[in-house]
Amino acid sequence: MSTTQIPTLLPTPVIMTVNYIITSFLYNVSNLILFTSSDIRVSLVDDTGIVQTRIFYKLEGTEYSSWGGDDQYIIDLIISKIPDWVSTVIAPNTPPPFNTSMSAVLPTPVIMSFNYNIVSFYYEIININLFTNAYICVSLVDDKNLIQKQVYYLIEGIEYSNWGGDDQYIIDLIIPKIPGWINPTPTETTM
Repeated sequence: MSTTQIPTLLPTPVIMTVNYIITSFLYNVSNLILFTSSDIRVSLVDDTGIVQTRIFYKLEGTEYSSWGGDDQYIIDLIISKIPDWVSTVIAPNTPPPFNTSMSAVLPTPVIMSFNYNIVSFYYEIININLFTNAYICVSLVDDKNLIQKQVYYLIEGIEYSNWGGDDQYIIDLIIPKIPGWINPTPTETTM
């Protein structure tokens, strides 16, 4: 039984796309400079209630002069900016929301997508049932050396019979499965 301590490089990197459905936002207006500008801090919240990213926006020029103190104007402005903001976010960082009690629901959810270049993996054998099967956890690692996904896989049947305790067999078994794990089928459990 073994756990790889160094990542195993993939022969060809695999692109993994992750989508977050942004359904609401929290916001805070601050740093008001009369007749000039104000800062708006926005936390984008996904459909599970998790803040996926925060945006700092300076309200100035015609946008500032159009505000005129109408709070609904700020909400409508934020809603109109969110599609552009999510297309420029590099990666989600799940920060805590800004200290604010103001929030709004988007009339139409916006999808925020991220691509990760999966270049290596780690694996750990979680459990072995002698003569029957082995349960492993595979951590998919991107080109920034961050784990982007973990997959739990049951090695059984002919795969288990052919294993014989050879670590290279496990590596050779994992590599062709990775593209399918990025878009899992209902028989595979992922985290």
